Amino acid sequence: MVNTHIKEIAESVGIEKTVTSYVARHSYATALRRNGISKEMIGQSLGHNDLKTTNIYLDDIGDPVMDEMINSAI
Repeated sequence: MVNTHIKEIAESVGIEKTVTSYVARHSYATALRRNGISKEMIGQSLGHNDLKTTNIYLDDIGDPVMDEMINSAI
């Protein structure tokens, strides 16, 4: 039922790709990380009991905090 509602919301704002609860959670975690939120806080907000689970969500986006520090330095 949740995925049905997410699909309706996505369509109402013009998103044509498939959106599911998994995609929404992953996007949420990615947005938080890109805004400098710690992995621990992200995991807590997602209800993860183990940081390993949070790392699975975030491994593919790199470390935006580190990227910003490097970009500022150069």
